[in-house]
Amino acid sequence: LSPSDQPPWWPAGERASSDGSQPLPEDSLAMLHNEVLQLCDLLLPTPEEQTSRARVVEDLQDIATHIWPEARVVLFGSELTGLCLPSSDLDVTVLGPPATPNPRQLLAEELRKRRLVSYLEVVDTAKVPIVKLVHEEHQVAADVSFNVPDGLRTGWLMRDLMTK
Repeated sequence: LSPSDQPPWWPAGERASSDGSQPLPEDSLAMLHNEVLQLCDLLLPTPEEQTSRARVVEDLQDIATHIWPEARVVLFGSELTGLCLPSSDLDVTVLGPPATPNPRQLLAEELRKRRLVSYLEVVDTAKVPIVKLVHEEHQVAADVSFNVPDGLRTGWLMRDLMTK
C-alpha cells in the first residue's frame, strides 16, 4: 500500500502490507476508536443547533397548549436517543389533546396563522398521520403526530440499551 492508501489512523511512517503479513501496530485499534469518537463529536449538533431545535419544540408546545391546554409536546426518535445529526428532523408527538375531528388541521392552521413555517404539509393518509413542517426562523424540520406513544417507548428502550 502506498502512504496515501494508509488509513488515517495508521501511525505515521508505519508500512502495511496488502497481504496482511505485517501486523497492525499495537495501538492502531485504540487510534481507530479515538478517531471514531472524534467523528461522533463532529457529527453532533452544535450548541447553537441544539438551541434552535429546543426553540422549535417550545413553539410547538406553545401552539399545542393554546389549542389544547392539557397537551404535552414530547420528542422521540433520534433526538430522544441522542443519535441525531444536525440535519435530522425532529420527531414529535402531541400527547393529551382530546379526540377532535382532525387535530392535524387545527395545528396546521395555527402554524400558518402565526407564520412560523416555511413548509407545511398535512399527511392524513400515512399509517401514522402527521404534520410535516420546516420552522421558518430556525430552518429545522419536524414531523408531528398525535397521541402516538409508541416511538416514545422505543426511544426510551434504545436509550436504556445504549447505556448498558
